[in-house]
Amino acid sequence: MDSFPMIRLELQGMKMAIIRTLSEYQVQLDSEIKQAVEAFCTEANLRDIINDQVTRTLDSVIRSEVEKFFTYGEGRATIAQVVKETLLAKKTFTPLDEV
Repeated sequence: MDSFPMIRLELQGMKMAIIRTLSEYQVQLDSEIKQAVEAFCTEANLRDIINDQVTRTLDSVIRSEVEKFFTYGEGRATIAQVVKETLLAKKTFTPLDEV
């Protein structure tokens, strides 16, 4: 029976050592993460990231809107009208027409 208090004391010591080690590791990890974020978030790097994203987003949105205009909007109606007029007038254009 006398050995149980000793085992309990040793377990509590191990528990405190583990908690202390994990706390030290967390402080070190927090410091490393903070340094990595600060190194990444330079003014030049953020400016490059923002400019790249703006360019890609604008390109995507503009392409999408142009496609919608010619697929579903007024552009489609204009193209349809020109095609209809050309077909009804029996006018076609082929590379042979240039000769």
